[in-house]
Amino acid sequence: IAAQEHNLTCPTILPSGSGIQIKEGRHPLQELNVESFVPNDFQSQRIHILTGPNACGKSVYLKQVALITYLAHLGSYVPAREAKINIVDHIHCRINTAESTEHHLSAFMTDLRQ
Repeated sequence: IAAQEHNLTCPTILPSGSGIQIKEGRHPLQELNVESFVPNDFQSQRIHILTGPNACGKSVYLKQVALITYLAHLGSYVPAREAKINIVDHIHCRINTAESTEHHLSAFMTDLRQ
């Protein structure tokens, strides 16, 4: 019922080395806290370097992919139109503390302030 209410789909788990393919992925918490959220695609067999100006959504995008991958490994449905997830043995992602998100600072600015 929850998967239907939140438009979640059952991911396909692929063998190691197959890469990750996410179509119209969404950050499950971010989309609940903003007026509009644009779904994002992700496709990779290797590491990606994300670049862009401060506060443009790089951290949200990175966490979105990490959360979808993690949820798939738990056996959960995921917030995406389609997800093919490679078996992984680790996920590295920077997470802001609750107090830093209250100040509406980018991850880079939070690092500088710390």
